[in-house]
Amino acid sequence: MLLALPKVKRKTTKKIKIMQEFSVPWTKKMSDIANITPVGITLQSIRFSASGKELSIQGTAKERAELLTYGEALQKLPWLKELNIPLSQLTEKQNVSFAISASLQ
Repeated sequence: MLLALPKVKRKTTKKIKIMQEFSVPWTKKMSDIANITPVGITLQSIRFSASGKELSIQGTAKERAELLTYGEALQKLPWLKELNIPLSQLTEKQNVSFAISASLQ
């Protein structure tokens, strides 16, 4: 026997289903970023765009080499593409402030 849901509950259920279809599993992505962040990198912010297609990471690297290594590790994440570390941020050898941007697959 099927129960008829009131019209309000059906609309709410439909909205929830739509939201779930466009949901992005941020927890897994944040965990991935945390797990590959080396000791010499300090993160100030991690932002995902509302569309779920862009990522920005801001922080400081103790050494330029650590930032380059971190960039390589980020590029290996299967859900990231088109990682961008501006060359102007690689001129300093120590205490390198950085802003990395990337597109999500």
